Amino acid sequence: MNKYFVILATTSCLGLTTATWAAAEPVAAATTASVQPASSGFEVGNFTFMLDGQSHQSDIAEVVAGQTYQGELIVSYYGLTGALPLDSLIILSNNPAVKIVTGQATAPDPTAPSGTFTIPFTLTVTGDTDSYVFANISFHRTDGGQMTGYSQGQTFKIIGQSEPTPGPDPEPGPDPEPGPDPEPGPDPKPDPKPDPKPEPKPDPKPTPKPTPVPTPAPSTNTAKTAEPSRSSRQATATKRLPATGDKANPLVALAGSALLISLFGLSRLRRH
Repeated sequence: MNKYFVILATTSCLGLTTATWAAAEPVAAATTASVQPASSGFEVGNFTFMLDGQSHQSDIAEVVAGQTYQGELIVSYYGLTGALPLDSLIILSNNPAVKIVTGQATAPDPTAPSGTFTIPFTLTVTGDTDSYVFANISFHRTDGGQMTGYSQGQTFKIIGQSEPTPGPDPEPGPDPEPGPDPEPGPDPKPDPKPDPKPEPKPDPKPTPKPTPVPTPAPSTNTAKTAEPSRSSRQATATKRLPATGDKANPLVALAGSALLISLFGLSRLRRH
């Protein structure tokens, strides 16, 4: 009886092990199906370059330098095996003056063998006003899957420059804590007063200069010879000698007068 019990226990263990392996097989199949999109591939027919809602197929798009535009790349594909790698698509530009930032791609049916999917992006062009900027636009897979390459040339004409957007006002910082009050120092010594300067003595009054006496102007009649008066003519006539008509010497007349006066004085002295 013990032998039958051992055989039954062994059979039960083997049955449990077999059931365990049978349950594990579907899990391995599901894991293989989850990596199927990595080996998917598709062919690109063409794409449409949309910028701010307008289609540009290798024409000239007018832009403002420094301004950011919203765009879409609408891609037509066919021959899809598996599912579209929407998380692994990127748009590139071969010109650094045309900057493109790729968004998340979307598709109406990611497993449809053919159809379209859309890749949103933002675009910014830099350059001088009235200049033309050319770039080759393309998109690629980043997961290493199969896809035919496709690119398209696009020209941009810069019609102006965008004004810089003012940044947000900086937040005010915390008020600085007041520091300790400085200790009072010694009172400064007053500056010595300078010696008073002696007052300047007043200048003595200047000696008045004598007023110059005006010199009389010479008379215009000085050049003329004064005519002798009538009395002088008569005296001159009396002094002329009767015989010769010569003039009397005035010295002789004075000597005679003096002699007469001295004789008159001697006679009066004798009388006394």
